[in-house]
Amino acid sequence: MMKKKIAARLLSLTLALLLMTAGVVTAGAAGTVQTQVNLKVTAPSDGMTSETAPEVTASDNDCSLEWAGWSTAEGYEPEGTITFAEGQTYYFLAKIKAADGYDFYYNTEAEVAFTGEGKVEKTVSVVNDDQTGYSSITYLISVVAREARFKGMINDVVLNVTPPMQGQSSAAAPKVTVPENMGFSVSAAEWCDESGNALQAPVQFAGGSKYYVHVGLTADDGCWWNRLGTLQLTVNGGTLKGNFNAVNSTEGCWADAVLEVVAESAPENVVPYVQLGFNAPASGTEVTFDHESYKIKATPAADTFITLPGNVDYTYSGYWSALWCDSTGEDTVQDDFTVYGGMTYYIEVLLKATNGKHFDLRYTAVSVDNASVLSTELESGMLYMVFAFTPGKGEGDLSVRFDPNGGAGELPTIYLPAGRSCQLPACSFTKAERIFAAWEVNGEKKNPNDTITVTADTVVKAIWRHTKIVDIVNTVDTSTTEVVGTLVLTDSRTGEETSIEVSRGTAASGFSNPQSDDVNALIETAKAAIRTEAAKYGIAADTDSLEPDVSVVDTTDKRTLEFESDMTDENGDLYAAFIIKGDFGHVWRMTFTLTVEKTASSVLIGDVNNDGNINIFDVTAIQRHLAEMELLSGGGLKAADCTGDGKVSIDDATRLQMYLAEYDVTLG
Repeated sequence: MMKKKIAARLLSLTLALLLMTAGVVTAGAAGTVQTQVNLKVTAPSDGMTSETAPEVTASDNDCSLEWAGWSTAEGYEPEGTITFAEGQTYYFLAKIKAADGYDFYYNTEAEVAFTGEGKVEKTVSVVNDDQTGYSSITYLISVVAREARFKGMINDVVLNVTPPMQGQSSAAAPKVTVPENMGFSVSAAEWCDESGNALQAPVQFAGGSKYYVHVGLTADDGCWWNRLGTLQLTVNGGTLKGNFNAVNSTEGCWADAVLEVVAESAPENVVPYVQLGFNAPASGTEVTFDHESYKIKATPAADTFITLPGNVDYTYSGYWSALWCDSTGEDTVQDDFTVYGGMTYYIEVLLKATNGKHFDLRYTAVSVDNASVLSTELESGMLYMVFAFTPGKGEGDLSVRFDPNGGAGELPTIYLPAGRSCQLPACSFTKAERIFAAWEVNGEKKNPNDTITVTADTVVKAIWRHTKIVDIVNTVDTSTTEVVGTLVLTDSRTGEETSIEVSRGTAASGFSNPQSDDVNALIETAKAAIRTEAAKYGIAADTDSLEPDVSVVDTTDKRTLEFESDMTDENGDLYAAFIIKGDFGHVWRMTFTLTVEKTASSVLIGDVNNDGNINIFDVTAIQRHLAEMELLSGGGLKAADCTGDGKVSIDDATRLQMYLAEYDVTLG
């Protein structure tokens, strides 16, 4: 269409030139000649697009801008959308209409005040109609695209709206997304009326009908809406209804718009919408479980608080209806508990479609009244749903508030009826150079999992102790076969000791004694010996990392002892081993391999015995080390340096005792 209009203008221009050549001027009968047109033109900025018209205004009262559009240098409509690049030249046509009583001539000059660079290339057409008094002149103007007006300028806004399906409800929020890295994000989206006012009650969508979404957008830090230039808005899946309102402020930049969408019709055999009613149990509700039956029976059951609407195409499955669960729905909750206001709980529901229909998560929307749906999954045609709810404070409930006492983090306030008990949670607060010691409730110290009875609003305060954690690097390295110690094993039958070299990276105990009923005992003895020896070198030899290999290798009546070192197994790991052959039947070969890796670890200053706690046993460990009864090594030595002077002495034991007595001292 635009090509035809421009061609018509060129035809008019040709006719005007011919008439002028013949000495004839087309003018209104009583028109006043307009000798100059004053225009203001703003050149586009880098990144803007040609989807919107050029910025042109007429700066006097004798004429006005009638039309302006992007063009080629020849005066034709450009193919496709142009994205302007800084420093490049672009063209547009501007049609100017004269005021009543004024006429244009072909040599009427255009004086343009450019914001940016540009010039008037030529006059394309002049029209003076003495019948209507209509006079217009069209100029071809060139401009040079400028740099972005300021860093982070947002020129294009793209919104993707997923239309609702027939049968779904506005109780579920509309689905509105924006492309990544556009400089803004969706801050809010809600169903509304045509004027942008939020719906007061849920609406069930009808296929083919129009509905409206109010969208809020927030510009990223450092980004601005291009209110000075061209701001292009594209709505995929809907249309813009009304204005796009954008605000730039030193306090932040935001925008909003009302979008129109048309509800789609879901396939006839699909359940388009699943909605459950839910009333959360009151604070103080006790949930107990019966584990004697095959099915877990909870009183009250999870489905006690759920209602299914009538006349719908879905129902509970035949296996179970709803179970208490964790946030993933995978681990079903099976322990008795009390529902506290302010805490979050989770329920999993299993539904099946009826009346020959089925669920399809491309079309089936899911919502639960007074709860948040966390996940939905289809398996064998069944719909598994996990939702979360947080009971509020009941009438007359008392509060249990958690005070971090200078620490960081949050724990929700708990609400429950007077006289009821609650279990104190683990402490998730943190505090620099402090370790959590206990909760304080009404002046008494309590541990996590302790139960308190609430008779008034209660504050539970975290109690901290000074501590210091230092990082050490484990010296264990699987890339070498350096011998790092000797493992001594004792024959459980004879008491004979055998020494085995323990190589860095792997360790092995060797072979057992000939009596089969002693094998299990020797396995445990060997594991304990390996753990003790490995700990001296910073190796955490837990049960899972010790893999025994036990087998019968010979039957003989001659008792001998054979030792083999530097053996290599099928994986290329080096180990040392010994063989005890006896005169009582089978010869048992038992090999332990402990594989460790070089890792970075932390030592808690004061936790000398590495049991996760700082107590009097750690003082005893320092004293035993100083008396050379049980020497410390590796991380134990690091943890024992309570004064931070780089050595272990009686001062460290004294400092630790003062710390345990709650003197204001720092460890490390």
